[in-house]
Amino acid sequence: MISPQGYEYGISPRGSHPFWDNTGEITGVDATVDVDDTTGTPSASVDSEYDEGLVTLGFHFTGLKGETGAQGPKGDTGETGATGPQGPVGPTPNISASATADNLSSDNPSVIVTKSGTDANPSFAFAFSGLKGAKGDTGAKGDTGAAGAAGTDGITPNISASATADNLSSNTPSVNVTKSGTAANPSFAFAFSGLKGPKGDTGETGAAGTNGTDGVTPNISATASVDANVGTPSVVVTKTGTD
Repeated sequence: MISPQGYEYGISPRGSHPFWDNTGEITGVDATVDVDDTTGTPSASVDSEYDEGLVTLGFHFTGLKGETGAQGPKGDTGETGATGPQGPVGPTPNISASATADNLSSDNPSVIVTKSGTDANPSFAFAFSGLKGAKGDTGAKGDTGAAGAAGTDGITPNISASATADNLSSNTPSVNVTKSGTAANPSFAFAFSGLKGPKGDTGETGAAGTNGTDGVTPNISATASVDANVGTPSVVVTKTGTD
């Protein structure tokens, strides 16, 4: 192999060598290469090391990376991949729900949903608001409906009533009504209480009355008789005549 300077690797150079100041014997030649990740103007440098007959050449390249090019056209759609294995059967959720609604009128009905519980047993609460619309205008009067069938004759009730009243004074009269009997023969008992008012004040003395006519002096006569019977004595008085 020929080096860039025209020497064969592994063979002692003839005369002075441009890479090293050494006239010793060369037993071998090695090389290393490194390339950095920079962009710009490409360039290269070479250095060398000599160690007991081994010459190591170092090649250093820089700026070999080009600028990022424009994005290429979209590639063709690839083939559909194979269907993956079926996943395990998930748990069947036990879902519960509740709902409430207010009695408010609103032009903007709304609902608030609150989730609770777990993923396996979720619960949803729906709170509706403003579902009631504003009161509408009075509608037109409807047509008169057909006459209904005649009803059966009603029962003439035999109504009885009784009333009682206590003799108590009260500023709050009251009455208790008790119904008994049947629908056909009802009976009502009225118990009044507190109808008697409090005792009034004594009135003024009235004017003296006119004298009465003289009484008649009666002419009293009496007769008595006694029988001959034995037993409890008794007397019978019989009044005759005039006053």
